[in-house]
Amino acid sequence: MKITEILMAEHAVFHNLFDHIEATVPQVRTLAEVKSLGLIMGKLMAPHSKTEDDLFIAPLEHCFDQIGQKETFHDEHKLIDQTLEKVQKATNLKTARATLLSAVATSRHHFDKE
Repeated sequence: MKITEILMAEHAVFHNLFDHIEATVPQVRTLAEVKSLGLIMGKLMAPHSKTEDDLFIAPLEHCFDQIGQKETFHDEHKLIDQTLEKVQKATNLKTARATLLSAVATSRHHFDKE
């Protein structure tokens, strides 16, 4: 099996997680529950992003640079991480919900480009 096939399979799993979060977050009643969903998403995505960076993006960085996408991939990973951190720092349910859903939308967009 190729690394690209493994990463694509992981993307399918993440899309299912994103579907669950999007369906669940509007009904969640506590800030702790939203933070928990955000923490799970972040903990699952971190090793995936590291693998992607180490085995896919780093070796092909010169190619991404030629097509003007080098910074895009790094910036998107950073934005997703920062948004998930904001979920953990949120002090009210409404903000946490919106921030987590933003992280999901950004992640979906990023995964769809890969």
